[in-house]
Formats: sequence, C-alpha cells, structure tokens
Amino acid sequence: KLQAETREKGLTIVATRLYLKHGKIKVEIAVAKGKKFHDKREAAKSKEMQAEAKAALARRARQ
Repeated sequence: KLQAETREKGLTIVATRLYLKHGKIKVEIAVAKGKKFHDKREAAKSKEMQAEAKAALARRARQ
C-alpha cells in the first residue's frame, strides 16, 4: 500500500519517530509530500533571520 502511494503520487516515506520497545528498535513511518524549491528558500530565509536575531541578542547581552 505504501509502495503504491510513493510510486503513483510522488510521495515519500519518512521516519517520524524512533523508539525502543522490549529491546527492539521500532520506527514509526508516515507518507509525506516533499517541499517545493520556493518553500525551501522561505524556510532558509526565516532560519537565517532567527539566527541573526539570536546573535544580536547575544552581542547586546555581552555589552
């Protein structure tokens, strides 16, 4: 079922959670759609802005 969805609709199987249960490693998986290129740029931009803000606060705290 998962293999058919990934092949037909262009979705990807992603590990959402790893955990131990009775000495065995379990993996919880989900089917997800990948990000488009413009979504990745927006995410990178917001991450960079947050890093700059954090650095500015750190500089101000040192003064």
